[in-house]
Amino acid sequence: MLTKPLNQRSDISSSWVLWVLIWEILAEDSNNEDLIRVIRRMSWDLVVIDPEKSGLLRNIEYLKSCGIVGSQLSMLLVRLPRLFCFNDLKLRQLVLRVLDMGFTTDSRMFVHGLGALCCLSEKTFDRKLDLFRSYGFSKEECIEMIRTAPRLLSASEERLKSGLDFFLKKIEFGKAVLVRRPCCMMYSIENRVIPRYRVFQIVTARRMLKKDWSFYSVLVLSEENFLNKYVLSFGDDAEELLLAYKGHKLGASS
Repeated sequence: MLTKPLNQRSDISSSWVLWVLIWEILAEDSNNEDLIRVIRRMSWDLVVIDPEKSGLLRNIEYLKSCGIVGSQLSMLLVRLPRLFCFNDLKLRQLVLRVLDMGFTTDSRMFVHGLGALCCLSEKTFDRKLDLFRSYGFSKEECIEMIRTAPRLLSASEERLKSGLDFFLKKIEFGKAVLVRRPCCMMYSIENRVIPRYRVFQIVTARRMLKKDWSFYSVLVLSEENFLNKYVLSFGDDAEELLLAYKGHKLGASS
């Protein structure tokens, strides 16, 4: 009777353990879309043929020990599956970089900091930090913004510069506002920020609001709530406000 070599049987056993573990992590994935996405993006030839060498099982346990569990672990696996195949040293160095920036393992932002720094070299990170500092932010303020909105690190330098120019130079937001609300710079300047600012200028200049509202409060509203509150609710002025808001799109389509 033919039998599989012991090491081959061991690999098959490890592979089954791995599949079961990944299935458990993606337990909420009822239609298997996330599982398919992970399979497509991960080096499964390495994972299946040599699961021990891939380090996937070790990395899952290590990330769990860092407090990344449940939905955070599944989110990270779906978005950055290659992170789970980092060698031990590389993953631990990444975690140390995130901790050195002031993230803590008990913070819900820790996993986002990990994701943001995962594909960012130290050279690129320093260059983005220098960009913020060229606008007068201190290193401490830069780090605070990144801790609040780690996705800033994923934005291109061109996009960051565009946002900084608009908020600090065009509408003269105080730096302190951006330090507290750095997510402002994650919105599209052309498709969201500028169109809403045009509407905001009209309604505030004409004193159409019963009380003063900050532009930030206007910016964070969902599309539906923004239109209902700042455009459609103004009756005879609604058409003008809608044109101010959608004008850039109408011009682009003509």
